[in-house]
Amino acid sequence: KWRIHAGSQTSQYAQAEGGTVSDRAFREQLVAKRLILNNHLHAVIRGSELKEQVWQKMSEDIVYRAESMWGHGKRNSQTRMFVLETLRAVPELASYKSIWKVFTKSFLSRQTIRFLKRFLSFSST
Repeated sequence: KWRIHAGSQTSQYAQAEGGTVSDRAFREQLVAKRLILNNHLHAVIRGSELKEQVWQKMSEDIVYRAESMWGHGKRNSQTRMFVLETLRAVPELASYKSIWKVFTKSFLSRQTIRFLKRFLSFSST
């Protein structure tokens, strides 16, 4: 984890409401991880395997954060913008289907999603 020093110029962006990490700080953490992956992991034995695991974990973190936004009452447009801004900051993550799935869900209403889940579970039985 990164430590946040209250006196630093960027500390004002690190915490969001409720003490959670702000979207901006979250993206900056992903960018820092990307730099480490791209610049230093080649020297590690089985680095490519580790690299894929880290990319996968970062994509899972994005999906979890986006879904948590809905759980906290954020609008679909806010979630959609979070995903787009994150992909702009770390474009390598655009190859993960889970991110596109949550992005697509941001265009649908909660009622539509519930209907589709019921319909798809009914049709698969």
